[in-house]
Amino acid sequence: EDDLLALTGVGRYTAGAIASIAFGVRAPVLDGNVIRVFARLLDLPDDVTQSATQAKLWQVAERWLPETRTGDYNQALMDLGRLICKPRTPLCKECPISTYCAAYANGTQNERPVKAAKAETPHYDVAAGIIWNERGEVLIAQRPLEGLLGGLWEFPGGKQESGETLPECLQRELREELAIEVEVGELYTKVRHGFTHFKITLHAFTCRYVSGEPQRIGVRDFAWVTPDQFDRYSFGKADRQVIEALRSRGGMLL
Repeated sequence: EDDLLALTGVGRYTAGAIASIAFGVRAPVLDGNVIRVFARLLDLPDDVTQSATQAKLWQVAERWLPETRTGDYNQALMDLGRLICKPRTPLCKECPISTYCAAYANGTQNERPVKAAKAETPHYDVAAGIIWNERGEVLIAQRPLEGLLGGLWEFPGGKQESGETLPECLQRELREELAIEVEVGELYTKVRHGFTHFKITLHAFTCRYVSGEPQRIGVRDFAWVTPDQFDRYSFGKADRQVIEALRSRGGMLL
């Protein structure tokens, strides 16, 4: 088991599973299914996502190991959690060890295991401009190399702040990042996209370029391009969906 743990990417559960099932070593396992079984057997009121609780459960897993056929025992535990001791509506009447289950005896099986409620994923509204000039070109901007989506190209804009409308947000962002003035038109398309720790709704507006020579204030670079030149640039997923909306309408504004 120690040799397996020394391998890159192999954690305690994986090492225990391989050691016991493949090599017959007396080693415990503790995956999500086994945690659920143990939490119900013990009617455990502690949050199983906490490291201290998991340390206790590893001790239980070691203490309850049989002397022989450990691999079969570990597989049985995992299958019990997967097929019988399910996360929702566990099949307690079909469970072969329900007579030993404290949660079943106390009627708390649907309340176990205890897990802290996940924090709500933040959501932001973002305004972006499809800015056309008199030559039929669209203004795109390259994000700074540092930070989220660094170096990718986008339809310029930014996150809406409290108390401002989306058109006001877009005009402010374009002044701050490119020093230009635009006339914001209609909402052209709306894209919902999720990142690791937050979600956005990207509101892409048609815009008419009014004045100001674009400057690299909050962007790494900018370019005026025709719709058939978009493929020369690397865009993030949300902006690629805006491009798809443009192409579905023949690359032109309504």
